[in-house]
Amino acid sequence: MLLFLILPAIQAGAQLNNNAKGGIVAQISDVREKLVELALQNPDNEIADLNIQAAGYELKSAKWAWLNEITIAGNLNEYSIQPQFSQYALLYPKYNFGVLIPLGSFGTKSMAVKLARNKVDLERATKENVLREIRAETLTKFQDYLMYKQLYTLQAQRTDDANTNLGETQKKFSNGEIPIEDFNRASDTYNSELTRKITAFHDLEVARYALEKLIGTDIDTVLGTP
Repeated sequence: MLLFLILPAIQAGAQLNNNAKGGIVAQISDVREKLVELALQNPDNEIADLNIQAAGYELKSAKWAWLNEITIAGNLNEYSIQPQFSQYALLYPKYNFGVLIPLGSFGTKSMAVKLARNKVDLERATKENVLREIRAETLTKFQDYLMYKQLYTLQAQRTDDANTNLGETQKKFSNGEIPIEDFNRASDTYNSELTRKITAFHDLEVARYALEKLIGTDIDTVLGTP
């Protein structure tokens, strides 16, 4: 009977644990998306948008450039200016009108439009690549930050433990309970752990600065930590 009571309790506990993990994973996922959203305000993304806009203007310019090759010519003769003599204009036209379009312009302008259109596509592809790079770099630096933060937390605990051990060892040495060698070993251990703590803090701060450079704001503000 006791076994039947324990099993539901274990299952309920496992379900609560899974729900808690699911909530943490969802929260981390939301934070990551928020960081990516902030990072996409990066100047590189803005430059990509401006390049696309400039390429669009070049495409429009290339489409209308063929008009610059068209020459319109016309003239009026005396019969047009003085209509009373028009009855004598039997063999000559009263006016001339013509349009001159270089034949080569059809090919060159067509190629110019194609090149301009390809440039628009190229700039759009470049922007897509920029977006992917920003996203990947942001998530990578966020993972680096989380790793160095955890390493610093663990090293800080080890340093505190070494400091506590050093204090106890110092008391024992003062009371003559242990030799000087034991005290020196405890002191060396603390100094080594303190050095590792300083290094871990340095790595954490460097990771923080790299991430905040991308997102343009303080990471603690995004995470909601003091």
